Amino acid sequence: MAPRIPDTAADAVLQIAGRIGYPAAAAVAGRSVACIRDWTNEATTSCPSFVQAIALDAAYIAAGGENAPLHDAYAAQLKITVEDRTACARALSSEVATAARECGDLIAASLSVCQAGHSPNDVQRALLEADEAETAVAAIKRRLFSFLKTGAGPVGKAGGSHR
Repeated sequence: MAPRIPDTAADAVLQIAGRIGYPAAAAVAGRSVACIRDWTNEATTSCPSFVQAIALDAAYIAAGGENAPLHDAYAAQLKITVEDRTACARALSSEVATAARECGDLIAASLSVCQAGHSPNDVQRALLEADEAETAVAAIKRRLFSFLKTGAGPVGKAGGSHR
């Protein structure tokens, strides 16, 4: 067996075909041997359907396999996806807190400039706070766009990765 990235559908189908054979895997899945071979290719985007995955895992177990490779692969991928969503939401929460603090500092510094007798240092401090607030708000904007790209975010909502 050629090595595959663990916990992927390609690796799981390769394990199954290695145990039960490609012709048997094709018969169980109702597909051609060429399709089964394609499913073992990490570069392909196709993979077994839910019903096919259950049938292939069952055939693997019936042939003496100790686990369900496709179930395990899908469970691992689900875990990664959920962790990405949670991490993205946590990162957004942190960035919102930072922006709130920076905007509060900007408001306080700007109000000091409104006072009679403010100094050039007060203006410089307000400008610095404005830059910091702008940077913090831009980080939120970047994070929000990431929720649109890949489907992460709160379950049942559109969302994205935490990159």
